[in-house]
Amino acid sequence: MSESKSFPKIRNSDLIVLFEKLDDIIYVINFLSNKLELQNNSIEKFTEQNLFDKKARNVILNHENSIKNAVYNTVKKMILIQNESLKKTNFIKYKTMIKDLDSNNKDVFQKWIREEGGLSLYLNTDNEKLSKFLNEKNSLISRIIKMINMGMHTFFFIS
Repeated sequence: MSESKSFPKIRNSDLIVLFEKLDDIIYVINFLSNKLELQNNSIEKFTEQNLFDKKARNVILNHENSIKNAVYNTVKKMILIQNESLKKTNFIKYKTMIKDLDSNNKDVFQKWIREEGGLSLYLNTDNEKLSKFLNEKNSLISRIIKMINMGMHTFFFIS
């Protein structure tokens, strides 16, 4: 009988957890790299050793906005799924929510999250649609993190 090996995956719920830490992109990349079991060289070590090297910084900076956008889009979808009933009960509030969330402004996101009672409520949900969304594999962020790690690996061995 053959055992099927489960490959490490980043799920939408992992990105929700990282929302509060987005200002520390090094922490976010390390967390996601560890989740994918890619950590051969710590990104802190990489940035410390190459702090003043423009190419080294670009390995991270080239992907920072993509990572932040993936997290924002995940949180946005989660909030909209959770508040889907507003389409029928308070359409104006729902449209305002969509407009606000389209801004990708962390303070605006925080306002809606506080109003809803916090992100942790979303992670422990009975809402079947939301649970399915939280458990979906996030391929985009996995690809970004793999590219960063390949860039770090290449930089370590070429430099």
